[in-house]
Amino acid sequence: MPYRLQATPGGVYVTQCWGDEVIIMNVKTALTLPNTAISRVYIQLKNSSDLLKIADTIVLTRDCVVWASFEGVLFKKYVGSYLEEKGMGLIPFLAVLSVLILGSIMFRSVEERKHEIFILSSIGLNPKHIAALFLAEALIIGFISGGLGYLLGFSGYRIIGIISPLEIKEKVSLEWSLIALLFSSLTSILAALIPALKASTIVTPSYLRKLRVGEEEKPRKEGEPWVIELPIKIKRGEIDFFCIYIERKLKEKREGLVERVEKLEVSKEKRENDYLRRKIIFEYIGGEMKRQLRSFNELVMERRESDIEYKIYLLCVPDRNFEEAVLSTSIFIRRLILEWNA
Repeated sequence: MPYRLQATPGGVYVTQCWGDEVIIMNVKTALTLPNTAISRVYIQLKNSSDLLKIADTIVLTRDCVVWASFEGVLFKKYVGSYLEEKGMGLIPFLAVLSVLILGSIMFRSVEERKHEIFILSSIGLNPKHIAALFLAEALIIGFISGGLGYLLGFSGYRIIGIISPLEIKEKVSLEWSLIALLFSSLTSILAALIPALKASTIVTPSYLRKLRVGEEEKPRKEGEPWVIELPIKIKRGEIDFFCIYIERKLKEKREGLVERVEKLEVSKEKRENDYLRRKIIFEYIGGEMKRQLRSFNELVMERRESDIEYKIYLLCVPDRNFEEAVLSTSIFIRRLILEWNA
């Protein structure tokens, strides 16, 4: 126990301090005593209107127990039990839900924009470009929705703090905001993959993604036809309708001035080796009046007896301006196929 000076009628002498006595000294001196620490602090306010708010601030920032006497009532304020929620457990469920919702929206968008897809394909976009358009649209939706969701979620904490006595401490950082945007963008792309693939195959429902006229299609010998596999497959039950459609479209081109078809012949289905084949033979004339392009063509539809789909080939023998005539003929036939699919 510390010692003190005791004043008596006979003089001043040193005596011990006992436990029932109160010693008043400054904080700096008190903390020099052994085994001494701050046990409590008494605060008296001149203006007691903010007493309870100050008590709340001390409790939340210093994790102390505060007794506050206000208007004849004694309040005890302290940090009790609290809930810490990280939210990671809900992410898989919310991700699946987001994929299903956005996927259904993209499927509906693809169905409503078939005519637009046909126009895009007609002006030269291949299926990969069309799929990329829908993926880009989904990426924009994911980026915007992720950003708005993050801002609304952050604002929600503030609103809860205003309308309720709950104290909420949200975790806000640049890293988590970037993670939220990245996650929402990846989720939207995942949701749009299947609809984008469907959009790319509406016009060309085949694994062949583009019209190819290149080195592989060139003939090995002079006089042999160019062989071009067209980006379409026809089911066995639709082949008759397809042939009737192509024949009708080719007949409509007989009266054309710049682009026309002559010497049209349609052969019946024949069995050749292991294949069943049908042929539509025609002569194509296109290009400009001063520089006409002419080619002799066979549109061949073939399948194995065990298959359920016909593959379509164009056998093209150009009269002159070889590559230009082949390309012009291929574009003409591809346009008819696009109209068939649409």
